[in-house]
Amino acid sequence: MRDQIRVLKTREDYDKALGYLGELMGKDLAPDSDEEREFDLLNLVIGNYEAETIAPISVDPVDAILFRMDQQNLKRRHLVPYIGSISKVSEVLNRKRHLSLSMIRRLHEGLGIPAESLIGSSEDDEVNLEEAPTFSYEQFPLKEMQERGYFGSFECGTGELKTY
Repeated sequence: MRDQIRVLKTREDYDKALGYLGELMGKDLAPDSDEEREFDLLNLVIGNYEAETIAPISVDPVDAILFRMDQQNLKRRHLVPYIGSISKVSEVLNRKRHLSLSMIRRLHEGLGIPAESLIGSSEDDEVNLEEAPTFSYEQFPLKEMQERGYFGSFECGTGELKTY
């Protein structure tokens, strides 16, 4: 072994490890050799350092779809079975329409795009659920909601509903 492989603590250690990993990648490593074991261990150490220090990249769902289209040499018309009509495909790719749950499922199953990438990050990620809502419950159509069974077996007039 060239150097003792150890836990990476600084960016300088990381850069040196990447350089050495590159050297090992350029060699034809014999199976179960010292160099192959060193390569595997160095790969783990580098992966651990990256997981601890480098923030994960948030992928935009449309970018994930475009990337897969580029990989598989697909045209917009090829997305119709997964998204719907060609106009829906156009709206999604132009970011004018969000993906529905069924679209996400079909794209994941049909094109193998990771569901996490299709769900993407939401602007609502920073919503504080402890805050009071910014809307007024008095504006809800309580009578219609009661007729549709939204309140279960709760039996009272809509005037009483407003007080709860």
